[in-house]
Amino acid sequence: MKIKAVLFDFIGTTVLEKGDIINQAFTNAFHQEGVFIDSVVLNQNRGKDKHEIINLILGEKYSSKAILSKKIYHAFHANVEKSLSGFSLNAGVLEVLEFLKTKDISTGLGSALTRDLFEKIFDRLSWNKSSFQYIGIASEVGRNRPYPDMIFDMMKSVNVKADEFLKVGDTTTDILEGKNAKVGTAAILSGTQPEELLRRAHPDFILNNLEELIDIIG
Repeated sequence: MKIKAVLFDFIGTTVLEKGDIINQAFTNAFHQEGVFIDSVVLNQNRGKDKHEIINLILGEKYSSKAILSKKIYHAFHANVEKSLSGFSLNAGVLEVLEFLKTKDISTGLGSALTRDLFEKIFDRLSWNKSSFQYIGIASEVGRNRPYPDMIFDMMKSVNVKADEFLKVGDTTTDILEGKNAKVGTAAILSGTQPEELLRRAHPDFILNNLEELIDIIG
């Protein structure tokens, strides 16, 4: 497959969290509202829309679910903002982006975070947006992962076809997003989901680190 565009997931793929910030922010947000959750279920749903995750975990047990869901989301958002110093670039990401640039391969970032939270984390990293030809915020583009709306949006933006496109992410949701778009998929083991779970999603490639992309793309 001749790759002309790569869409990277944001948290867990190009950006790492110190101490599992996202899951902990969720757990604390639920606990603040007196809801105790199964951490395994939470981790299995990484990569999905944050409101969707909250509603999935709440289920139908709460009569005031809409109000509770809103409170938990705002608490989650605030918890992440308090931990901005815990985010850092994944090893090899700058080298991989430079390699893709030399190959004239378009690069994109996709995130299930809100725009404001994405921007705060991105700015904290002192990263340059000119490194990417596409930045997608799922809630702005359309449906969130595993729907392939961000992939389709980037394909249209940079004018490439499905068989020229690779999605790289650290969750099963990322891989399903790619498969739903019928593009190539690579799962990286730098996130919170275990390799066994990722393999069940049948990605085309399993990456121990981002720099292995250089050998895959060649």
